[in-house]
Amino acid sequence: MSQTPISVNYSLEELLKDISSKLDKIDEKFETKLDKIDEKFETKLDALDNKFETKLDALDNKFETKLDALDNKFETKFEKFETKFEKFETKLDGIDKKFETKFDKVEERFNSLEIGQTKLTEKVEGMDDRLKAVEGTQRNQVWALIVLLAGAIATAGFRTFFLANP
Repeated sequence: MSQTPISVNYSLEELLKDISSKLDKIDEKFETKLDKIDEKFETKLDALDNKFETKLDALDNKFETKLDALDNKFETKFEKFETKFEKFETKLDGIDKKFETKFDKVEERFNSLEIGQTKLTEKVEGMDDRLKAVEGTQRNQVWALIVLLAGAIATAGFRTFFLANP
């Protein structure tokens, strides 16, 4: 079987117009699909951006809350510390005043001891002078007794040896 050849006549111009129109249709379809994809991408990107913003805001709020709580705790602790420090200063001032009072008392006692020592020194010097005077007087009295005894012994010896006994 043999077939008869079929002859087809086309003009090149028509063929190019068909190709051009098909390319235009393909281009339009491509542009439409690209626009749809771009639109989907933009929508999804906006949704993702909104989600990110929401989560970032929530995280920021959480951070702010925790930071405020930490700040409040710090303020409370700092105020307690200041109160305790003021109490410490008050106690330290009290101790300082007590110390100064006791030191002043000790200083007064020391001054009275110095005055007492001065008086004792004067009394001791006076007693020393009196003792020297008494020593001089006693020395004279001892010499006077020695002389009297010597005179009495000499008189008794003179009477005994030179004068006859009756």
